[in-house]
Amino acid sequence: KKYFIIRFPQRPGALRDFLELLGPDDDIARFEYLKKSARNFGSVLIGIETKDRRNFELLNANFEAEGVQYQDITDNETLAGFII
Repeated sequence: KKYFIIRFPQRPGALRDFLELLGPDDDIARFEYLKKSARNFGSVLIGIETKDRRNFELLNANFEAEGVQYQDITDNETLAGFII
């Protein structure tokens, strides 16, 4: 399982678009708005589980290709301790 903070657009269809970036073996274990930082975007904590850790490489590539602004906080003990 990995945890990400994502700058998520506040518009109709944004969640559907995000879900299309996930692979068939990926599952959202947690989805929580942290703070609405602007009218058009909000910070979201997302926990994602997958059957094979190598799937995270594809997920990260999908994020990069689509210009998703994200931070993987899985190994950041300080930040993860506050949020997770």
